[in-house]
Amino acid sequence: MKLLKFEQITFGYKKDKTIFKDLSFEITQPIGKGFVIGLMGSSGSGKSTILKLILGIERNYSGKISVSPEAPVISYVPQEPVLFEHLTTLENAEYFNRISNYKSKFNRQLFNEIAAALQIDEVLKHSTSINEISGGQKQRISLLRALSIHPDILLLDEPLTGLDEEVKDQFLQTLAMLIQKCNLMVIYVTHHRKEAEFISDVILYLVKE
Repeated sequence: MKLLKFEQITFGYKKDKTIFKDLSFEITQPIGKGFVIGLMGSSGSGKSTILKLILGIERNYSGKISVSPEAPVISYVPQEPVLFEHLTTLENAEYFNRISNYKSKFNRQLFNEIAAALQIDEVLKHSTSINEISGGQKQRISLLRALSIHPDILLLDEPLTGLDEEVKDQFLQTLAMLIQKCNLMVIYVTHHRKEAEFISDVILYLVKE
């Protein structure tokens, strides 16, 4: 069973400016089923900050954050794809197979299956430079890389930013299928109600006071 629990979290980037005060929520993923938590709220309400707290990037908070299983594998896909120009498209996608801390977690069979589902296997074969591919293809590469280590938790921060409507719809449908296939717990940050309602099992709204 996968669990994410925030207990009375108080946090601010500046001492005199608190983003969260006593924030509490608990999410439990049903056994044998992918589960998506949509995270919505206005700009500055703390959506991306919650992801940073889960990742451990921000640690100066009071309260308690609990995640099960212990020491989970967490993958993160930011708004803008973080890809390396000195690496080929395939090397970018296989990046975790090059990193000692993640090499043992890289799953070649899963990688190939997801590449086919995302319809980028031909791109991986024939495109040598990351600068040759479209924004939608770059986002698919980022998602493939994130899923290649079969994470316990997948964090998506506005993953459809900059994509046209047709690409968005296709991406969302494929993502929904992969979430169930890989039995993922996903935190999906978005400003768009339509996206959240399509992909999410439950939606959390952050409100600035």
